[in-house]
Amino acid sequence: MSQENVEIIRALYEDWLRGDIGIDKLDPEIAMFESTTLPGAVSAVGIEAVRRYMESFAKYWEEIRFEPQEYIEAGEQVLVVARLVGRGKASGVAVERIWAYVWTLRSGRVLRMDGYASRDEALQAAGLAK
Repeated sequence: MSQENVEIIRALYEDWLRGDIGIDKLDPEIAMFESTTLPGAVSAVGIEAVRRYMESFAKYWEEIRFEPQEYIEAGEQVLVVARLVGRGKASGVAVERIWAYVWTLRSGRVLRMDGYASRDEALQAAGLAK
């Protein structure tokens, strides 16, 4: 099941790059928790809250995309290291940063996303740190 989970998460990022939220890949009980190092970090619990959160990006960003750099399978979890590239809508400031995410899946759907400021933090959270 773990490689299938990687493919589900890969497809979710591909949806995002096309501007699709990928709602069909999300469990109704989805929860997303951004890294607390992110200013104004957001938590969204439930499919409607996650939908609103994802749709809110257009309010603050002229452009934003998440470019996965690495996928690491960990059973029911998938760790993703992704490059965020964006431009603020109001400021016009370009932003580029590497973030790491631990995705938890249940029955072929995304149940939870936890964001981390670094790959090492995400590895530790997923129980993969050496």
